[in-house]
Amino acid sequence: SSQLYDSKGELVAETDLGKMPVIVCGPGSNQFYTEDILPPQDVKYHGYFDTKAVGATGRMHDDNYRLSVQLVNPTTLTALTTQQPQYGNFTITANQPPALISPRNGEPCVVSQTRRPVFQWTPVQPSVTGGSVTYRLTIKEVGKGQTPELAYRTNHPMMEKDYKNAASATLPNDIKLDTGSTYVWEVQALDDQDRPLGANEGRSGYSVFNVFEKNDPNTGNDNQRRAVPQKEKYRRAVPQKEKYRRAVPQKEKYRRAVPQKEKYRRAVPQYEKYK
Repeated sequence: SSQLYDSKGELVAETDLGKMPVIVCGPGSNQFYTEDILPPQDVKYHGYFDTKAVGATGRMHDDNYRLSVQLVNPTTLTALTTQQPQYGNFTITANQPPALISPRNGEPCVVSQTRRPVFQWTPVQPSVTGGSVTYRLTIKEVGKGQTPELAYRTNHPMMEKDYKNAASATLPNDIKLDTGSTYVWEVQALDDQDRPLGANEGRSGYSVFNVFEKNDPNTGNDNQRRAVPQKEKYRRAVPQKEKYRRAVPQKEKYRRAVPQKEKYRRAVPQYEKYK
């Protein structure tokens, strides 16, 4: 027999002894999983707990819980021992859904035959143990006159693809993005049974990106922006030529050396002296 209490001490769930299967306990210490002592199909929920919601999501509300367990006779449904029920405390915390990293919201996305966009997101936190996580990448085009919010809420996906235990994905070659168009994208985290993981149904929320072709002067992509200062580097190198212009006076040194020749001319009369 098991009873579950929330942080306020209120009974929120208990096993239905009329449906509960018999558990065989051996001598010494025994270990059981939550599904063994609280089978979802054999539990009665109380208060704000919604049976359908718990069954659909596979999880209870985030809270601090106290579990009470007592052994009972399967026939008479009376306690087997005089010992008081045993208690254990645990906490349920929702996973944090993925967060979008790249392309950033409003960022231009350059596409060419050899360059495909790469979508990146953070994994679910805390990480899921004992199972895999499927990340569903969805892309929708924003129509003319539409806001990204409206497109995200109403438009049919132009791409919806699952990636298992991944934190990035390259746009498949069979998916074509139109130049000059605007798109919204999101990622949803799902467990092994295709149920949402984390708050907001495991959804990251959407982000917007614009598509341009490579070498389009209107892209404003990082590579082209960085190329401009490179040209400025050579423009700033022009004053370097001034260095050579300043070297011109050096020639004047040799011009001033001309009078030195006059010294030898004046030496001629010295020669005449010997004549």
